[in-house]
This record gives sequence, structure tokens and C-alpha cells, in this order.
Amino acid sequence: MNRELLHARIVGWGFALAFAGAVVWMLGQILPNQFSLSKEYFLILFFVSTVIVTGQGLVHHLAPREVEIPEPKVVRFIPPEHFPNGGFVVKPSKWLSQNLSYAIVLEQEDGYEQLLGVAKYVMMQNNGLIQLITLARASGGAEIWKRLDDGETDQLSKVRVKIGMPADVDE
Repeated sequence: MNRELLHARIVGWGFALAFAGAVVWMLGQILPNQFSLSKEYFLILFFVSTVIVTGQGLVHHLAPREVEIPEPKVVRFIPPEHFPNGGFVVKPSKWLSQNLSYAIVLEQEDGYEQLLGVAKYVMMQNNGLIQLITLARASGGAEIWKRLDDGETDQLSKVRVKIGMPADVDE
């Protein structure tokens, strides 16, 4: 559990306990002793329900909205001598998984991401890096593929792996 989420839980539940305690104390002062339900049972029930509702609401409200899951960074291109269409070695990410395929794109200067192809998770190396095999190369990326096949690495830092789809696509 990260620090921000822990802080949100502590603050949320602490405030909920204090708020419920204050409300129940005020109700205890206001309500008559003879109540349709025993005053003590009513106050206990009200206290517990107020803590739960307020605590859950505040924890949800104070928790970080977005969990950062880093995009896997491409470390190396695997030439076609090893895999028919080549492949990539990438740093691990929580969303990389077997039986999924991933879009391989080239990030352009204007923010456009040009599709280079589709790759599939092959294996995790002993050092934790992940190997992806290219299933299909997009025809629009022929120039980039030729440069990668020739061993040029100047475009490698712009290659991105995008979250994928089931790996049983036609190869």
C-alpha cells in the first residue's frame, strides 16, 4: 500500500470516528430517555452506521484518483534472426502478461502514435526484462522496421508498447 492511500485511510477513518462520536453525543443530549428503542441501542447503532458511511466516503474521496502504472520502456530490439519478425526487450510493467498481445507504436513529434505492429509476450528473462515477439508488422512502418533491422537504435527511445488484446489474433 502506498503512502498516499495509507494517509487517506487514516485521515478518513479518524475523521469518521470523531464525527460520529460528536453526532452521537449531541443526539444523546437531545433525545429523551424514553425512546421507542432503547436510547443506548439507538445511539450505538447510529454511531456504527455513521462511522461506516462517513469513513468509506472520506477514504474514497481522499484516496489518489489515479494509480500510476508505468508504461514498459523498450530497452532493445531483437533482430529477425532470432524471431521471424523481430521482437523487443522491455522493462517489466504490472500490465504486461502472457496470452496478451500489444500494439507497438512509434511516438511522433506531434503526439501522433504510428502503429508499427503487434507483439506478443514471450517470456520473462532471469533479470526481469520481458521479451515480446512481433506477430505482424504494419506496412506503414516499413522504413522504421528497416532501420531497426539494420541495427539502428536512434528511434528505439520513441517506440512504445500499448496495452493489448487477447493473443489469439491471426498471425
